Amino acid sequence: MGQSLACSALLAAALTLACAPGGTGPFAPQGAEPTHALHTLPEWAPMGGITLGHQVFLKSSQQNAMGIGHELVHVRQQAERPLWFWVSYLASSRWRLRWEAEAYAVQARAGCPIEGEHGLAAYLSGSAYLWPATQADAGRAIRKYR
Repeated sequence: MGQSLACSALLAAALTLACAPGGTGPFAPQGAEPTHALHTLPEWAPMGGITLGHQVFLKSSQQNAMGIGHELVHVRQQAERPLWFWVSYLASSRWRLRWEAEAYAVQARAGCPIEGEHGLAAYLSGSAYLWPATQADAGRAIRKYR
């Protein structure tokens, strides 16, 4: 596992503990259990967002319709296959591409470009996801869910 994924896994474990039912930490959800709870991810975190079950963590710059929409896809994916999602995401670049392509399709449907130097496929095929595919393959995967 790459350093970025290892750091993400450690952060995920810490956030999971902080959000445990009955927790009182700074990330503990308030009130009745919603379909998802939005939390602000610290700026030093190595990713723009992460979803742990129904807990969505996004940097403040990502807390918009597209960022939340992307993470809500992960809420659904994890609700449908909770254990398989994380095992496959961390262990398989093919599955990581599949899970993320479905979520990036939200941004594609909202008009974000898929192709190009700053397109969704360039980001999905890059270092943030440990290069799970070529840019062309990432673009095809996103279009599959669009």
